[in-house]
Amino acid sequence: METAKSKRRKGPAPLAPAIKRSHRITVFVRLEELDKLADRAGGTELIPSFLRAAGLGKSAPRRLVVPVLNQQAWSDLARVSANLNQIAHRLHLAGLEAGPGPELDEISQALADFRRRLLGQDLFVPSPYDEGDVHES
Repeated sequence: METAKSKRRKGPAPLAPAIKRSHRITVFVRLEELDKLADRAGGTELIPSFLRAAGLGKSAPRRLVVPVLNQQAWSDLARVSANLNQIAHRLHLAGLEAGPGPELDEISQALADFRRRLLGQDLFVPSPYDEGDVHES
């Protein structure tokens, strides 16, 4: 006797009906207007989010531009991080403990945190479109 296989849904769980966006608004614009919207939104793929946020008085999402120097440093540090992990792995296999000074795990974690910061993953960039949320220091 065969049992029916249930098809497993791939991807994220469906949104609840209360939070799912189900209504579409169509707006026609000229090419010049589209270019201007794309510039202000940070790219054509961000225009819908930009318009939604602007219309609802919220912060618009902003694309974070990572400087080329940071991208290069991130790549260079990937090799350092891999070497550090290999050293730690070999020390653990040999049953040796690190000598005096910071632990290899702490150094590895600090390096990983620094690499994330190079790409701006730990930074909050306030939107210039929402004056109420901009924090001044």
